[in-house]
Amino acid sequence: EQGKKQMISAMDAKGIKDPTARAQIMAQTAHESGQFKYTRELGNEAYFQKYEGRKDLGNVNPGDGIKYIGRGFLQTTGRTNYQQFKDKFNIDVINNPEKLSEPDNAAKSALFWFEFEPIVQFAHFFSHPF
Repeated sequence: EQGKKQMISAMDAKGIKDPTARAQIMAQTAHESGQFKYTRELGNEAYFQKYEGRKDLGNVNPGDGIKYIGRGFLQTTGRTNYQQFKDKFNIDVINNPEKLSEPDNAAKSALFWFEFEPIVQFAHFFSHPF
């Protein structure tokens, strides 16, 4: 329930009022986080090696792959995405990546991702009859 409350509060703070957009955001974040149970990607160190050296994620330093694993309600992954979150919210997830797992930050990171996705832009269109 806590994660759900954080998502609702974050949407309210962001001014997302459209019921279709809210439903889509809640559905996606609930799915990605196991009904808001997980704010950290599941796996062991061997599993996370798949992120090591991934320049497309900004993981250019040794150890970046394990350090910048998926966190938040939509599993923000990679140094570049963590840096963008830090720049936007002034929360140092580069030196303290576990902060992205905190429920308030998990919700912020999810909405930050949706800013770049057309789902929110098109939701208003689909919430009205043709």
